[in-house]
Amino acid sequence: MVPFVIAGVSVDDMIVVEDFYNKAEGRPNQMGEAMKAAGVAISTTSITTIGAFVAGWGSSMPGVASFCGTCALAFTWDFFLNVTLFPALIVIDQRRIDQNRHFIVPCIKVDPVYKVRERSSSASAHVKTDVVTRGKSTIGPGALKKTARKTSRRGSDSSTGTMGSEQTRSSQSTFSRSAYLGIRSYRFQTHEKAGCLTHFMYAYFGTFLQYEQVQMWVLILFTVTATTMGFMSTSANTGLSIKNIVPYDSYIIDYVDSQDEYFLSPIQQLNIIIRDLDYTDRDSVSNLLDYFMYVERYDGMEGSVGLATGHWYIHYALYLNDKGKDIYDDFPYYLQDFLDSEDGEQFKTDVVCVEDALTGKCVDVASSRYKVWNSSPDETTVTYKTYTKLNGKIEKYGLPTTSFVFSEGFLFAATDLTMYNLIITNLVYTIGIVFLVMYLFTDNISSFFITLMVIFINLDLLGIMYFWNITVSAVSFVCILMSTGLSVDYCVHIGHAFTHSDGETPNDRLVEAVKMLGKSVLQGGFTTFLGTIVLVFSSSDAFQTFFKMLFCTVLFGMAHGLVALPVFLATFYNLAGREAHYEHHAADDESERTDKPGSRLAEGSRTKKDIEMGRHMSMAGVELRMKSPSVVKKEREQRKLEEEMKRDDALMRQQSTFHGFK
Repeated sequence: MVPFVIAGVSVDDMIVVEDFYNKAEGRPNQMGEAMKAAGVAISTTSITTIGAFVAGWGSSMPGVASFCGTCALAFTWDFFLNVTLFPALIVIDQRRIDQNRHFIVPCIKVDPVYKVRERSSSASAHVKTDVVTRGKSTIGPGALKKTARKTSRRGSDSSTGTMGSEQTRSSQSTFSRSAYLGIRSYRFQTHEKAGCLTHFMYAYFGTFLQYEQVQMWVLILFTVTATTMGFMSTSANTGLSIKNIVPYDSYIIDYVDSQDEYFLSPIQQLNIIIRDLDYTDRDSVSNLLDYFMYVERYDGMEGSVGLATGHWYIHYALYLNDKGKDIYDDFPYYLQDFLDSEDGEQFKTDVVCVEDALTGKCVDVASSRYKVWNSSPDETTVTYKTYTKLNGKIEKYGLPTTSFVFSEGFLFAATDLTMYNLIITNLVYTIGIVFLVMYLFTDNISSFFITLMVIFINLDLLGIMYFWNITVSAVSFVCILMSTGLSVDYCVHIGHAFTHSDGETPNDRLVEAVKMLGKSVLQGGFTTFLGTIVLVFSSSDAFQTFFKMLFCTVLFGMAHGLVALPVFLATFYNLAGREAHYEHHAADDESERTDKPGSRLAEGSRTKKDIEMGRHMSMAGVELRMKSPSVVKKEREQRKLEEEMKRDDALMRQQSTFHGFK
């Protein structure tokens, strides 16, 4: 199952890197800027995923530990390739596009006559319309020069938009990747209209989540759902029967069904293993016979110990009596003769002898087996109770502690009954590792809420096992541990975008986060689903369980990442009134803006007037939250329009001063 997981999950980080590379179009170091933005996100998700599997690697179940160890190594290598090989391949392919080389045969350079229709004209028209006239304020040629530089690739030094447009048109030839992939693989331009999915995330989905009533219902819905699912998970069935392992068309399923239909009480054989017992001691033998009487009186036992013919010790005692020998004093001297006799030959497999060093004959019993039939219901709780009762009485009856009672049903019952506790224990360790990694890479508020979302997702998965009739077993144990690492991916990207967005209020940051990475999260979840959809056609219930759990992980992960997490973060900051908390997250952006012409911070350090203005804007943000969303939206748009007009006027004055006229 590991290849299916890697195939679906490894694409997620690739999509994020590709998305940020598209958005860094026109910058001098495009891939460097992309990895600067995406590197923290994919590193956090990969390290948390690897940490989750490392925690499962230490599980006491060998099968689970082996699976988690393999996944930890596989995801480590996948992370290394995503930060080294994949970015290098993107840069190489971008060079091919810039040089107008064929997608299938890169050694062939195509004629630049082949252009994508409507791209060049629409792009230049959009630049003229959106840049030259904005808010009824005409911008000088210097601004057009600056915008044209943005649209060109690799930060061209052209003073007009000609070179940038020509490079854009040449890179979008019919021999580019989109011509053969059948999808829109054009590079994202700053002047280009956003795609349908991005527009939906920004204009509809993000705006919908801004409403206070919606946020309130989201908080209630996700919290109540997680609580209910966690409570119902305790009622999930436990156990992994033979029918869950073999294929659906196996004859074993027909055999088990026929046994359940025609034989109401399935009979299973219990083996009582007695080790290191001194058969020459009367008290020891008396304790053994008393224990046999207790076993025969236990509920569900059929017949006596030794089945219908009796066990080997009874037959050996009769053998000694027939010879007139004492069953205690003469026990070691005639044991070999008994086992070689016609009556004792059937018990050779039930006795492990201690052989004499000189003669090689059996002179003592190191270990022996006694059989008994059990007709108790084939249920995990009943079987485990029988296991604990029978084994617990061995020491009380004075028998050697190395003795035990064994059955195949006991093996599964002991594992299944403790499986739920194992899952909870490993989840605590795994979530602790997730929080530690998140705390190292993000701020404490985001770390707390991302970890809370991971807890909610795991509670939902445990609860869905009850409603979807998925048993608590080793298979579901592996899926739960795996979901902890995978679910982080859907939350970290949105949390990272929320923390580092440029929104003035928490609701603005909610919209910006969904707009920035909502599309990537959806694509990542869809690719993970496609990577494992082949399991739905498998003929084994174990693989079907794996698909169900992974499908729910993707579904709950996207729901909590795109809906719950941004709403929880926005609500927290709205209630706490901590807009100023965002200033230290935007410190890097402010330092970059100080080098740009026309920046207020470039003219000098912050004055007392600037600080007062920041406080005023913070209070304005608090005041806006008390208004209806429609009024807030209109006022925000008006304020942005006024700020753009002021910025354009400042640019005009700077350009006029630069050219020597006012």
